[in-house]
Amino acid sequence: MEFLREREAFAQLVNKAGLITRDNWYEIDNSADDEATIYIYSEIGWFGASAEEFVAELRDITAPKISVRINSYGGSIFEGIAIFNAIRSHPAHITTQVDAIAASIASVIAQAGDNRVMLDSSEMMIHEATGFATGATESDMIELAAILKKQTEKIAEIYAKRKGDGRSKNHFLTLMRAGGTNLGTWFSAKEAVSEGIADEVVIPKSKTTEPAEEAKTPDPVSAVNFSDLFNTDPDDFEWSTPTDKEILV
Repeated sequence: MEFLREREAFAQLVNKAGLITRDNWYEIDNSADDEATIYIYSEIGWFGASAEEFVAELRDITAPKISVRINSYGGSIFEGIAIFNAIRSHPAHITTQVDAIAASIASVIAQAGDNRVMLDSSEMMIHEATGFATGATESDMIELAAILKKQTEKIAEIYAKRKGDGRSKNHFLTLMRAGGTNLGTWFSAKEAVSEGIADEVVIPKSKTTEPAEEAKTPDPVSAVNFSDLFNTDPDDFEWSTPTDKEILV
């Protein structure tokens, strides 16, 4: 959940460092009439498309159900909040699903779903807002500190409201601050549900099927009805002397 004081300044730093920007941090599959799927599988904003572009595409979805699948370490806090608000304001019934990791602002986007799903091996991480400011004067640092404090409290309130208990805001602030280490707190799928920041843990259905049972060739010994054999009079058997060829074989 990083905060950048000047997006334009950050863009200049990216260009100066020779970093490659990307435009595929999300993907929307709107081909089905009954349900659309959105994949957020990278950082939020910054190196990719803006929230403005994401929201414009989201607005075009008319399906009654939307599945938002998340695998992201986070990114820009303001871009993320815009996405969070756009998702929760959409008229469709929305399921947010953490496929692997929803960290930082991505964990906030996960809260936008009517139903919040954690795959059984997925994780969630929450922490304080962090950032840096260009200029770096004393007034810049004071201003940034105030903004970061406000963003951290806002995020804690989002978690608390989704848990259904606004009084737990301070509890989430403690988890986000993690003793002042800024390492945040990590949750397994079950722990996220226990903390009220997810609704259920889902185990993906296996795509494998049981192999078809092969037709078995009857065992010539087991196929014999020994009860009939023992009830047969020895005089009824046809006896023959084996030939040399049969003996050698």
